[in-house]
Amino acid sequence: ARDWTICIWDPVADDGPLVVLRGHFGSVNGVTTYVAANGNVRVVSCGDDGTVRIWEDPGNDELLVLKDSGSILGVTTYVASDDEVRIVSCGADGMVRVWNLRGDVVLVLEGHAASDVAGEHFEVDHYHTFFNPREDKKVSVKGVKTYLTSNGEVRVVSWAHDGTVRLWDASEGGDALQVLKGHGSRDSTYADEPGVIRVVIDDATISGATTYIASNGEARVVSCADDK
Repeated sequence: ARDWTICIWDPVADDGPLVVLRGHFGSVNGVTTYVAANGNVRVVSCGDDGTVRIWEDPGNDELLVLKDSGSILGVTTYVASDDEVRIVSCGADGMVRVWNLRGDVVLVLEGHAASDVAGEHFEVDHYHTFFNPREDKKVSVKGVKTYLTSNGEVRVVSWAHDGTVRLWDASEGGDALQVLKGHGSRDSTYADEPGVIRVVIDDATISGATTYIASNGEARVVSCADDK
């Protein structure tokens, strides 16, 4: 939550949180869990303080702090081919990072960026028009998750403020295996001065995505956005 905490609850009892985890220095933006090799549950959180923190339930001591360079907006986990847990994070710097439990970044997935349609369109006196493309192409990656393919390979799914969902190979990295486009753009019209109409065009923000296995055994990706 924005109060910098992670709460563990009993969904049946109504007695307040069982445990409150404190350690982030800013809003906590995402949380997930995994089961360690010893059978204990680990809680993984990420926040605006640029960290991913791993906690042991029901304790309140941080087991590991992964430090990044900016606000981290989403986090998930998967088990790699070597049977070790990997942490996947995404953030405001436009990157997706894969970490091992020793705190090392083992993969950086890079590719989300503003499209060529993003920018400002000007119309002067209903006749002259010109377009200023967006110079800063950096966008925030809003979330990540993973899924297993039919042959057991791990795919990382990320979504961002560029209107796309991207699928990555979790073992090799490199360019995105697939870029899913379909959500539209957003535009806002302004009349800042007489005779001049300014239209700001921006890519849609993918606000959420998930996956499922269809009846034919193939993976499906579902996304939602703020486009019209």
